[in-house]
Amino acid sequence: MKLIYLKREQIDTKKWDELVENNPSVSVSNFSWFLDTISEKWAAYKAEDQELYFPLPYLKGMKNKMLYQPIFSRVLSILSQPGIDTHEFVQALRKQIPIDFKHYIFHSDFAMNSDSKERVYQKIEGVQDFENIEKGYSTNAKRQIKKYPLEEVEVLVNSNISDSVDLMKRELGAKIPELKDDQFRILDQLVKKARKLNGGFVINLCNNPEIRATGFFIKKKENLIFLKGAAKEEEMKKGAMYAMMNETFKQFDGKIKTIDFDGSNIASVAEFYKRLGGKNYTYFENSNSPKIPIQYKIIKKLF
Repeated sequence: MKLIYLKREQIDTKKWDELVENNPSVSVSNFSWFLDTISEKWAAYKAEDQELYFPLPYLKGMKNKMLYQPIFSRVLSILSQPGIDTHEFVQALRKQIPIDFKHYIFHSDFAMNSDSKERVYQKIEGVQDFENIEKGYSTNAKRQIKKYPLEEVEVLVNSNISDSVDLMKRELGAKIPELKDDQFRILDQLVKKARKLNGGFVINLCNNPEIRATGFFIKKKENLIFLKGAAKEEEMKKGAMYAMMNETFKQFDGKIKTIDFDGSNIASVAEFYKRLGGKNYTYFENSNSPKIPIQYKIIKKLF
């Protein structure tokens, strides 16, 4: 199979985003507007004779371009209609990527070679309704939800967006010092673009005017994706993140079939998702370079 290299301006954005929207296996971070926000530069490969695509975010600050995994994204996905056989396309990617990129370090649903490392994310499939979701909670999750004082807060959707991002900035920034103002500006842009363009929303647990916990989600067809969230430390101990997730799931009773937590290899975070019913799913870390950009060092602490 022959691959065509497309520059960003050559990509049909409408067609690209329709493929992301209509295929539940394609991560939301592959929407064109998402890639525009998180990537320094990006291009794509296209199969010459089929509607198969693969995004190519790259850095130019070195002698050769580096294919890399941008901030706030778990995986680069193959874009196709659901059910299409992508085996030949994957084989072509394995040959072409090392030719066009002397250095690469990125995540995908396929392994580039035998050196690729398995990683996991968490997801719930086969969702029917809220009662069905609740049945998947662990005993600990049920206890955390029950003990949180919901009577003290309002559950608000898409209110105080800037304050929500500020809370994530304070809490995530304290845990991951590598996250700087530039990265949170990107997060702020993602939240605003997702709300405007593609089913993004923010859920807040508020005791007016204080935001105690917040979560940033995107709904893609019948798939609910959790992008990022945070709670004040004292609220976290009370079970605020469990309560926030539970209240969010109530909002979509009977309207979703999957819940994608965007996942984590970080043990404590992965355990949180598993207690809510998440199961591990595999993807791959592909790298041929000792040169690790700061963006990827941050990703290793986020995912």
